[in-house]
Amino acid sequence: MLSFKSHITEFRLDKARAFMLTIDWEHGNPNDQGADEWEAEGIFVHDYNPRKYEMTIAGTKPALIRWLTLTYGMLKNEAMRAMKDAKPLR
Repeated sequence: MLSFKSHITEFRLDKARAFMLTIDWEHGNPNDQGADEWEAEGIFVHDYNPRKYEMTIAGTKPALIRWLTLTYGMLKNEAMRAMKDAKPLR
């Protein structure tokens, strides 16, 4: 079980169901862009690389698909294809 601590509460992800996905992120530091609000949706920022403009997010498969379509702006088919590159959370 992996846990993330927030200033509000502590969230737990079951490692058996959690996945990591690396996406392009050109919007600056995700902590300044509402990453705290994403935790309520079940999405956690695992890593952010400002030089490569990449961000690795973690969450369950349904939460990742929902976040990619609603917040990130992908179409559902694109989100399903992106999930094929998702790796189990280590």
